[in-house]
Amino acid sequence: MSKNVHRIFKGAGIVFFGSVIGLCLRLLSKVLIARSVSISDFGIYSLASVVFSIAFVLSLLGLEEGSPRQIAYFRRTGKVNNIVSSSLIISAISGTTVAALMFIYSDNMAIFFNKERLSFTIKFFSLALPFSVLTSTFLAIFRGFEMPRIRVYFSDVLKNGIFVGLLLIVFVMRLSLIGVLVSYVISILFTFICLAVMMLRKINFELTVDRTTTVDLLKFSLPLLVAIILGMVMAWTDTLMLGYLRESKDVGLYSASHSLAGLIPIFLSSAGYMYIPVASQICSEGLIEELGRIYKIVTKWIFSVTIPFFIILILYPKFVLGLFFGESYTSACNVLRILSLGFMFHVVVGLNGASLIVLGGGRLLMYMTLIGAVSNVILNIFLIPMLGIIGAAVATAISYVLANTMASIKLFQLSGIQPFTRNYLKLLVASIVSAYPFMYLVCNGMHIIVFTFIMYCILYFTIMIVLRCIDKEDIELISAVEDKIGLNFKIIRLILNKLYK
Repeated sequence: MSKNVHRIFKGAGIVFFGSVIGLCLRLLSKVLIARSVSISDFGIYSLASVVFSIAFVLSLLGLEEGSPRQIAYFRRTGKVNNIVSSSLIISAISGTTVAALMFIYSDNMAIFFNKERLSFTIKFFSLALPFSVLTSTFLAIFRGFEMPRIRVYFSDVLKNGIFVGLLLIVFVMRLSLIGVLVSYVISILFTFICLAVMMLRKINFELTVDRTTTVDLLKFSLPLLVAIILGMVMAWTDTLMLGYLRESKDVGLYSASHSLAGLIPIFLSSAGYMYIPVASQICSEGLIEELGRIYKIVTKWIFSVTIPFFIILILYPKFVLGLFFGESYTSACNVLRILSLGFMFHVVVGLNGASLIVLGGGRLLMYMTLIGAVSNVILNIFLIPMLGIIGAAVATAISYVLANTMASIKLFQLSGIQPFTRNYLKLLVASIVSAYPFMYLVCNGMHIIVFTFIMYCILYFTIMIVLRCIDKEDIELISAVEDKIGLNFKIIRLILNKLYK
């Protein structure tokens, strides 16, 4: 097992545990918000969150992916200081400008969506935008220097923890929507201050303006901005169009399902956080074959750990929605199933977009995402009036499958990289075979979610061994994970070594 794979999985492990904590806290915050306000107000909050997310992405100008790649790629040269400085200056200017525009045009957006309270909500969100943009830029710079713990401590834990703590006060004191908005702004401001102090302590840089570096950084990042915006279009077109064509209640129901389905790529995004800086250094040395090998290992294991959670969402959507959001949200169970299928396809094909970024194919990624975004808009226009929130879910799932298929094809054409090894195809078969008995139980009225999860994992792992889906590199990876997290997998390693001797 090469050092590069160790670096990715070590960082992925740190980011994963942080992501789990962060996602749990974010999910808890949504649950608290949903239980503190009416479904209509939750819809207003969700709609304003989408507007904020779009403004946030526009303000970053692609730097959240461009800066780490450029820092890692030019880490051995003297350009790093200029890249750091340019990133901070660009994000400060763009964040302030977009926040002002967001505040000024909030009334127009409320009129467009025909929701009066939306204007006030958007104004509140605009106050947090410049600080949120700079916070993400700080994290992107730390990412380029391979410091994943910073993100875990300050973004996943601190920011979300403060927000949840304040929301508990809102819930107890029944402060409703305005209390939620004040809590969000405070959590962003406090996180920004802490990260700014950490930036000054950890990164040695001088704030200078280098025109050439700034232009080069923007040239690399702007196509990524377009790709990210189009990705946001795919992610949020359904919510925006539901807000325009349907009632606020429909937006709230859909948002709840989208939040849960969005948990599926958590392992993939955790690995992707360290994949870009590590893979960028590999690419700068011309080791494309090594990059392809890492891609296959990462994709296979990310799929293996994701599939049990996917099965639970597919088999028990009503239970999961009721558990987290309450019985009034269980009517969106089929929406959760459809969205889960779309997100899972991305896990199956792996980090295709991140690999295109590493290889300098930002424009290719932009074109592929454009195809998915356009298809999503067209499908939503036709399906939402006919099927409502089900139509929105179908449109999103199809667009995700289309965009990821095109990105994977282009990645293969550019570099020959693809994840479908013989053992990986066996894993896909194992996942389907393992799910069949539990689908039968659910169809016959047996709903034992904990039993299903445990038994599925056991059956899936057993079939993996029978089909010989694990090879020598996987055994070495288990040893590496054992060393990093301090658990003893000696019995598992002995069994596997015996089987594959």
